[in-house]
Amino acid sequence: MDVFSIDRKKLYDEIWEMSVRKVAEKYAISYTRLLSKCRECNIPIPPSGYLTKRQFGKPVTQTPLPKSDIENVVIECPKPRKTVQEPSAIPVDNITIEEAPPMNQDQTDSFKAADENNDASKVPLGRYVDPQQTLREELFRKVWEYPISEVSKEYGISNVALHKRCIKLGVPVPERGYWAKVKAGKPVSRPMALPVIQQPPYIKPKTGAQRELHILPDALSFMQEDGRREILSLAARLEVGGQHTKMLDSIEEMEAKCREWHKKDIYGVYPTRNYRYATEPFLANAMTPKCFSRAFHIIDALLKALKPYNGRLDFENKLIVNGEPVSFTLEEGKDNVPHEITSNERLQLLKYEEERKTNRHAYTPRIPKYDHPWNTRLCITINGKYSFEDCDKYLLEDRIGEILVAFFEASYNERLKRLAQAERQRKEHEEYLRKEKMREAHNLEVKRTQELVNEAADYAVSCQIRAYVTEIEQLPDHPKNNLQWLEWAKAKADWYDPTVSREDVFLGKRQHGADLSQKDLIEKRWW
Repeated sequence: MDVFSIDRKKLYDEIWEMSVRKVAEKYAISYTRLLSKCRECNIPIPPSGYLTKRQFGKPVTQTPLPKSDIENVVIECPKPRKTVQEPSAIPVDNITIEEAPPMNQDQTDSFKAADENNDASKVPLGRYVDPQQTLREELFRKVWEYPISEVSKEYGISNVALHKRCIKLGVPVPERGYWAKVKAGKPVSRPMALPVIQQPPYIKPKTGAQRELHILPDALSFMQEDGRREILSLAARLEVGGQHTKMLDSIEEMEAKCREWHKKDIYGVYPTRNYRYATEPFLANAMTPKCFSRAFHIIDALLKALKPYNGRLDFENKLIVNGEPVSFTLEEGKDNVPHEITSNERLQLLKYEEERKTNRHAYTPRIPKYDHPWNTRLCITINGKYSFEDCDKYLLEDRIGEILVAFFEASYNERLKRLAQAERQRKEHEEYLRKEKMREAHNLEVKRTQELVNEAADYAVSCQIRAYVTEIEQLPDHPKNNLQWLEWAKAKADWYDPTVSREDVFLGKRQHGADLSQKDLIEKRWW
């Protein structure tokens, strides 16, 4: 076990000048052990944001060093401490550096070009820094300086999670027993530099190469056997053209529009995505420009294969297969990497801390926890059911035949949906006609019944008039018992009676079936 000793006052000055982490890196000791030792020896630690405030010239307060009987701080290191020396003085007796593989001519030319452009004056302003690459470099440095068990505590995750993360990011980790050999002083080997992640190259399929389709046995089972064999043969022979292959004129026009849109979007011509003045082209916002070539070559290969089956892109950017529109999405994937705080966000945090001292309702700055950079992996989703994505074993170009079969499957599903919807609409229309017919019959029956009631009411009035006339005739002394009045009253009874329906000179012909309110006798003024 290695023992490190330092003066307490000197350690206090360096911590308030550099920070605890930088002091630990300077003397090659564990950060957690140094922090716990400072607490044991009653050495105050700078608060959060102290160094940043001092860097921007803001007023800060340094806590004085309390008095103590301890003069020297002794820290025990569980592994041999590596002292900071010049590169020429590093002992290499026990550690062998793995040599990097020889570079080919293209890599040599790229390194030469990088050296020529290494001048800081030639570096463009606002250069993009890949957060994933920064995280890889940080992990590579830490896992080879300290055991994974200590590094995982710093990130607040388990050893297994950190090990899986390193494998996913392509960061080499020490093999089992590495730190035991270091502690025992045995020779060990470590990589010289962080390996570069190779992006999947754009592979042009070999002309005439027979592909092996990985589809279900019941694929295209809705087709007749001859048509099914024809589609499967076409899918097995289908290939995606290379980067310089001639595409359809419509596809080349779409790609040109996407690239033009992306250029204008970068320069702020379309800052608000206002669709009243500019319509976003298909796939323009679904991926970065370096994936345009692959994406449109895939669509071009599908359209050429579907041309005998009336395949085309409609105005809604749906692919027409056998007369059925099939919706699909083709987009580039994104990674999920921890967010690195920028200088502007750091200033927002400092402003928030200052406002929080006087206002407990201070606005907390919204800083994302993760960033989502593009990862150049394409994913196509057909009709929301069939999905194909680039992976380590294959690209979308390698499964273009299976994608074509999926489009035919999706078109058949769309046809079934369309027929089911048409059948449902037909039944709804028939039900509507039946209800309409029943409504008309019901209204007619109500009308006829009402007319019958009205006619019966008129007949009852006519019967009452006749009975009244009969009573008058039996009274010889009644003033109305005369021939003229009796004939007039009998005529009015015949006018009310729907069985006679006599027409009157003044009142016309009575509408016996009409409502009583419409048959009221109204005095007419002829002058």
